[in-house]
Amino acid sequence: MRLKYFSPIALALLAGSLFQSVARADPWAMPGDMALRHDVQVLADAGVVRSPVTAWPIPWATLAADLEDYPPGESASESVRGAFERVSRRLQTVKRSGGIQPNARLAGSSSPRSIRTFENKPRDDWEVQAGASWTGQRFAARIQATGVSDPEDNKNVRMDGSYAAVVLGNHILSGGVIDRWWGPGWDGSLIYSTNARPIPALSLERNVSSAFETKWLSWIGPWTYSLVYGWLDDDRAVKDAQFLGLRVAARPLKDLELALTRTAQWCGDDRPCDFDAFSDLVLGKDNRGDDGINIENEPGNQLAAVDIRWNSPLFDANYALYTQWTAEDEADGLPSRWIGLAGVEVWGRLDSRWLSGDWRLRLEGADTAAEFYKNSPRFDYAYEHFIYETGYRYRGRAIGHPMDNDGQMISLGGILVEQDGRSWNTLLRWTRVNRGERQGKDPLHSVSEDELNLVDAEISHRRPLRARGYDLGTIGLGLGYGYRENVKTDEEHNDVRGFLEWTWDI
Repeated sequence: MRLKYFSPIALALLAGSLFQSVARADPWAMPGDMALRHDVQVLADAGVVRSPVTAWPIPWATLAADLEDYPPGESASESVRGAFERVSRRLQTVKRSGGIQPNARLAGSSSPRSIRTFENKPRDDWEVQAGASWTGQRFAARIQATGVSDPEDNKNVRMDGSYAAVVLGNHILSGGVIDRWWGPGWDGSLIYSTNARPIPALSLERNVSSAFETKWLSWIGPWTYSLVYGWLDDDRAVKDAQFLGLRVAARPLKDLELALTRTAQWCGDDRPCDFDAFSDLVLGKDNRGDDGINIENEPGNQLAAVDIRWNSPLFDANYALYTQWTAEDEADGLPSRWIGLAGVEVWGRLDSRWLSGDWRLRLEGADTAAEFYKNSPRFDYAYEHFIYETGYRYRGRAIGHPMDNDGQMISLGGILVEQDGRSWNTLLRWTRVNRGERQGKDPLHSVSEDELNLVDAEISHRRPLRARGYDLGTIGLGLGYGYRENVKTDEEHNDVRGFLEWTWDI
């Protein structure tokens, strides 16, 4: 039997059956929760959370270990104490969630196919979800089915969010279909975001991000890794292509987080899938002309990324700088033809008669034209490949930045988290998508076949629902305005969009 027909979930279930339990917790905090991400980042910047936190999902175990080892002192700010209390409540809920736990979700959205951010919002007009999770001590699993209306990829029923996982020592082995977000950006990741539907994959990652004990490596600080091997099972130019991703992140200084990432598309019909091709891929020998590599044996399409987040590099204030750079090619043995993202964020505390809580503002910019920093960028290059002609996309969406290639974006976003967990999110964004001419190929751009100028304004609100002491889930609602101008035809279009969703989950 070929490996591609082996379900990732089935493999993890098999692994889980071989091990008995000693620890108890749902494996991860999933991407998409803006309020939780804000709280975790507040604690990381205060030195309470020492683990790397710019890639999601984050194992709950590493957050629990940090909160236990480094609780905020008496001099901690009200913001830090509030974030500590809210994250601790979430941890307690997760730890109590033994046995079978049902989950459900109802969501409706008008014009849902906008450019996504870290925030989890409906992907389709209507979504109905139901499932159950089971948490043992070393083993956890979730089965989740979602029915959707008018989907882009014609898949009306999905198993997105399903997984099976087992803790092996200080590692989590899992198989499933879960979202991932790798990078410090809030409105995009150049290498791996939640823009596309999740790729079915096996993964191995560190559970607790402790530092090396040896003096020779302890300077690296708390560190972690994530290894993902997935199956691109959609309709592609090269059918049954496979996906490989590796991210290693560390915090050598309390205020500095660094990460290196490599991803690749390889294998598939009529492409080399043997060990030699895999080793060439891992070693970076994937350019024609290198060590006998030609069009017949070229192993795959690779990307490499580096990202940095630095809290308050100058002066002692509540701000941070972050950047991410992704290389589309290699020259003289080094990554080249970069696309880039950079941002700044500030945060603090608001106390007023009408509204109070912890706030965060961010200003973020990104450009996905290769060599955008030169006078003549390379259009129609990033996220493209002459063999894997479907490109760095899955089910019609870019795996990397949600504006796809040849785009420019400037966004201003904000979040306010109240003490009881209610949150407000705002976003003002200008985007120019699909610059340059498509080089005679069928249009594959996932946002637009034409060059567009887009202006978006959005606000969303989420709050827990409780009645007579019972937890009734979370309600979320949002409203947005969009302006679209076709650069070629000068056509203009305005639309008002919104979403409403109810989620009942742990």
